[in-house]
Amino acid sequence: MDIPNNISNHSASSSAYRVVRKRKWGKWVSKIREPGTKSKIWLGSFQTPEMAAAAYDVTALYFRGCKAKLNLPELAHTLPKPVSSNPEGIQMAAHEAAIHVRTAQWGHLAAQLRMQGPLWLGCRRAKLRRLTSRLLTRRRWGCKCLKH
Repeated sequence: MDIPNNISNHSASSSAYRVVRKRKWGKWVSKIREPGTKSKIWLGSFQTPEMAAAAYDVTALYFRGCKAKLNLPELAHTLPKPVSSNPEGIQMAAHEAAIHVRTAQWGHLAAQLRMQGPLWLGCRRAKLRRLTSRLLTRRRWGCKCLKH
């Protein structure tokens, strides 16, 4: 029996991670719905599915707390906490988590990657400056249910 085109295409663009999918051009994206509303917060485009998964985890923890279903629960205690509840603050924390995961994945290649140029996160320079300045003043999750 033949597999319908829409099913095979879906499996190629899906991921093992919650709310992470692959675009046609190869970037991995994630977004999350704000609780109690119909609006969604775009978390961004990322180079790996793990980066997109970490971005989702930050926002899921922010909105749902210890009841959140996480993609990478072993990293929950190291994820940044958004400094504000507006979408930009949440996106900044999501991008910081993606950078954290990328650094952890490719730590042994970090010097080579820095030589190749900056990490593309799909955000404006001003936003990226605020994100990098936030790296010095990190806030972490205070949930007792998260394992340290």
